[in-house]
Amino acid sequence: MLLRWLLKLESNFLALQVFCEKAVYHTLNLLNFDTSQKLFVGEGWCPKNRVDDVRLALDRAVRRANAQVPSMVEERKPSSRETPPTYYRINKFTEIFQTIVESYGVAQYHEVR
Repeated sequence: MLLRWLLKLESNFLALQVFCEKAVYHTLNLLNFDTSQKLFVGEGWCPKNRVDDVRLALDRAVRRANAQVPSMVEERKPSSRETPPTYYRINKFTEIFQTIVESYGVAQYHEVR
Protein backbone atom coordinates (compact mmCIF):
# COMPACT_ATOMS: atom_id res chain seq x y z
CA MET A 1 0.00 0.00 0.00
CA LEU A 2 2.78 2.41 0.96
CA LEU A 3 4.74 1.49 -2.14
CA ARG A 4 1.76 2.23 -4.41
CA TRP A 5 1.28 5.58 -2.71
CA LEU A 6 4.98 6.45 -3.14
CA LEU A 7 4.92 5.44 -6.82
CA LYS A 8 1.82 7.55 -7.42
CA LEU A 9 3.43 10.49 -5.62
CA GLU A 10 6.59 10.16 -7.69
CA SER A 11 4.64 9.91 -10.96
CA ASN A 12 2.67 13.06 -10.04
CA PHE A 13 5.92 14.84 -9.26
CA LEU A 14 7.42 13.80 -12.60
CA ALA A 15 4.26 14.88 -14.44
CA LEU A 16 4.47 18.29 -12.77
CA GLN A 17 8.13 18.57 -13.65
CA VAL A 18 7.42 17.75 -17.31
CA PHE A 19 4.54 20.25 -17.34
CA CYS A 20 6.83 23.01 -16.03
CA GLU A 21 9.54 22.20 -18.58
CA LYS A 22 7.01 22.27 -21.42
CA ALA A 23 5.70 25.62 -20.18
CA VAL A 24 9.24 27.07 -20.26
CA TYR A 25 9.85 25.83 -23.80
CA HIS A 26 6.45 27.08 -24.96
CA THR A 27 7.24 30.54 -23.59
CA LEU A 28 10.70 30.55 -25.15
CA ASN A 29 9.20 29.62 -28.52
CA LEU A 30 7.16 32.82 -28.40
CA LEU A 31 10.39 34.85 -28.35
CA ASN A 32 12.94 35.54 -31.08
CA PHE A 33 16.56 34.58 -30.49
CA ASP A 34 19.15 37.18 -31.49
CA THR A 35 22.22 35.11 -32.35
CA SER A 36 24.56 38.10 -32.61
CA GLN A 37 24.06 39.11 -28.97
CA LYS A 38 22.82 35.73 -27.69
CA LEU A 39 19.62 37.00 -26.15
CA PHE A 40 15.89 36.49 -26.45
CA VAL A 41 13.73 39.32 -27.81
CA GLY A 42 10.02 39.61 -27.18
CA GLU A 43 7.70 42.25 -28.55
CA GLY A 44 4.29 43.18 -27.30
CA TRP A 45 1.74 45.88 -26.66
CA CYS A 46 1.18 47.43 -23.28
CA PRO A 47 -0.91 50.40 -22.11
CA LYS A 48 1.27 53.40 -21.26
CA ASN A 49 0.15 53.43 -17.64
CA ARG A 50 1.23 49.76 -17.18
CA VAL A 51 4.82 49.97 -18.49
CA ASP A 52 6.23 50.29 -14.98
CA ASP A 53 4.28 47.19 -13.93
CA VAL A 54 5.88 45.27 -16.82
CA ARG A 55 9.33 46.44 -15.74
CA LEU A 56 8.67 45.39 -12.14
CA ALA A 57 7.41 41.97 -13.24
CA LEU A 58 10.48 41.40 -15.39
CA ASP A 59 12.80 42.48 -12.58
CA ARG A 60 11.00 40.14 -10.17
CA ALA A 61 11.37 37.28 -12.67
CA VAL A 62 15.09 37.98 -13.06
CA ARG A 63 15.58 37.88 -9.28
CA ARG A 64 13.55 34.68 -8.88
CA ALA A 65 15.45 32.92 -11.66
CA ASN A 66 18.83 34.16 -10.41
CA ALA A 67 19.49 35.25 -13.99
CA GLN A 68 22.90 36.58 -14.84
CA VAL A 69 21.59 38.96 -17.49
CA PRO A 70 19.08 41.70 -16.63
CA SER A 71 15.92 42.24 -18.64
CA MET A 72 15.22 45.40 -20.62
CA VAL A 73 12.05 47.17 -21.70
CA GLU A 74 12.33 49.47 -24.67
CA GLU A 75 9.40 51.74 -25.40
CA ARG A 76 8.70 52.91 -28.90
CA LYS A 77 5.82 54.56 -30.65
CA PRO A 78 4.02 52.45 -33.26
CA SER A 79 4.75 53.30 -36.86
CA SER A 80 1.98 54.62 -39.07
CA ARG A 81 1.54 51.13 -40.56
CA GLU A 82 1.05 49.44 -37.18
CA THR A 83 -2.38 49.42 -35.58
CA PRO A 84 -2.41 49.05 -31.79
CA PRO A 85 -4.79 46.44 -30.44
CA THR A 86 -8.06 47.55 -28.92
CA TYR A 87 -7.87 47.72 -25.14
CA TYR A 88 -10.80 48.06 -22.76
CA ARG A 89 -10.35 48.65 -19.07
CA ILE A 90 -12.53 46.10 -17.33
CA ASN A 91 -14.08 46.77 -13.96
CA LYS A 92 -16.42 44.65 -11.84
CA PHE A 93 -19.49 45.88 -13.71
CA THR A 94 -18.16 45.34 -17.25
CA GLU A 95 -16.46 42.05 -16.39
CA ILE A 96 -19.71 40.10 -16.75
CA PHE A 97 -20.15 41.32 -20.34
CA GLN A 98 -16.60 40.49 -21.43
CA THR A 99 -17.46 36.99 -22.69
CA ILE A 100 -20.21 38.44 -24.87
CA VAL A 101 -17.80 40.99 -26.34
CA GLU A 102 -15.22 38.29 -27.03
CA SER A 103 -17.87 36.08 -28.65
CA TYR A 104 -19.09 38.70 -31.11
CA GLY A 105 -15.79 40.45 -31.73
CA VAL A 106 -13.76 43.36 -30.49
CA ALA A 107 -13.90 46.71 -32.25
CA GLN A 108 -10.91 47.76 -34.33
CA TYR A 109 -8.70 50.65 -33.26
CA HIS A 110 -10.60 53.98 -33.69
CA GLU A 111 -13.76 52.10 -34.66
CA VAL A 112 -17.08 53.19 -33.18
CA ARG A 113 -20.01 50.81 -33.09
